[in-house]
Amino acid sequence: MLLENCYSHILHNSVKYARCELTIDVEQVLLSIYSHFSRSAKQQSVLLFDQVKAIIDTQNTKTTNNCNDDEEDDDNEHSTTYKIVRIDQL
Repeated sequence: MLLENCYSHILHNSVKYARCELTIDVEQVLLSIYSHFSRSAKQQSVLLFDQVKAIIDTQNTKTTNNCNDDEEDDDNEHSTTYKIVRIDQL
């Protein structure tokens, strides 16, 4: 692996060469995971909750980073504000 490659290319190349060494069928594993979550509404809600939680955590991180910036944007039309939302507020 070369350092000048982006992380996506490194991951792609790693998976490309590792798939020959795997003793499992990757396609079957992915289909099993999809099947597990698509069968019941409860599992779908758990999956959705995890996705929403990840988005909120990302937004909270951005908000925290933006609060630490002392510089103001000159172009207010394109500035973005974030609201911190706790999980119990969902």
